[in-house]
Amino acid sequence: MTRNKLNTNAKRKLKDLSNNTDPEFDSPTQQPYKKGSKKLSKNNTSVHSIHEGLSSDKTPDNQKHAYNTQTSTPLHWPPPPVADNNVLGHIMQYITTIDSRLSNLENMDKKIDKLESFCENMENLYIRVKKTETGIETLTSQMTEVQDICVSHKIKLDELCVEKDTMWVAIAAGGADLQCESLKQNLVFYGVVDQPGENTDSLLKGFIRSEINIKSEIKFVNVRRINSKFNPRPILASFESLKDREKVRRSAYRLKGTPFSLSEQYPSDILAKRKRLIPILKEARSQNVKAVLLKDKLYIDNDVFDPLKHKQFIKESTVAFPSGASSGNSKAKSTVGSNDDDPDPNSSMAEKED
Repeated sequence: MTRNKLNTNAKRKLKDLSNNTDPEFDSPTQQPYKKGSKKLSKNNTSVHSIHEGLSSDKTPDNQKHAYNTQTSTPLHWPPPPVADNNVLGHIMQYITTIDSRLSNLENMDKKIDKLESFCENMENLYIRVKKTETGIETLTSQMTEVQDICVSHKIKLDELCVEKDTMWVAIAAGGADLQCESLKQNLVFYGVVDQPGENTDSLLKGFIRSEINIKSEIKFVNVRRINSKFNPRPILASFESLKDREKVRRSAYRLKGTPFSLSEQYPSDILAKRKRLIPILKEARSQNVKAVLLKDKLYIDNDVFDPLKHKQFIKESTVAFPSGASSGNSKAKSTVGSNDDDPDPNSSMAEKED
């Protein structure tokens, strides 16, 4: 019952406060009287607390009223600003400035985005450049190795070329020697007249008996005529015995003054050298100088022919051929290593048989 009475009194006082009908307040000033101010202040505080506990409406008026009930000094709110054209103009100017700055900020954002994209591209490009530099360094190292290998191979190739040239020279010299060795059993006879249906072997044996005056039996491995521009055609004879071949060759001096001659068979390169040396041999002998032609070497006064030292024996001349092959009255030359009339038919060693 006491609680209900207290609630009723509180509600009545709140109603009086809201209507400003409390006899203890001055209506015009809303200031409490001095008499009993402490007691009234306490009552007002308790009432205000009850009001806050009972009401959740916190409007500015209620807050002002609550402040006035808690203090003896009233709250004076500032008057609202007076809106005039200048203030509005300044506000619009500020708004325009803010819009402009916002627009600039948007542009800056776009530029920053582009810059970030550019930086990202630059980072990617930097990575690619680093990879490229690494690849170039690797290729440079490999190229250096390849160059070193190429230089080494070039040196080896040059050495092989020198060896090859040396081998070719040796083979050529050895080949000539081998050819000479294979031909050392052969002799070539010039001036023996062709006879129809002749037996070349029997014809040559009769020629050796009658013209060279060798009565012993001479055996041949092969006897044949060789094709030539000379007439009669030369006879190429391969002796079975080197002893018989040397016997016939050393007796060739007996053919001197006859239309016949004989010579050793030489390879084509040696024969070409002999043809160049024969005119010099003749010139030296014409000056009563001792000259001997051995294979492809010409010796003058026991010295190997030197174009500078023996230039007095060099003159323009043609290769002499045995007149027995053309006119039938040439001098036969001995072939004891100094035959000075090597005929042209002997220049071909691979001519066809009859």
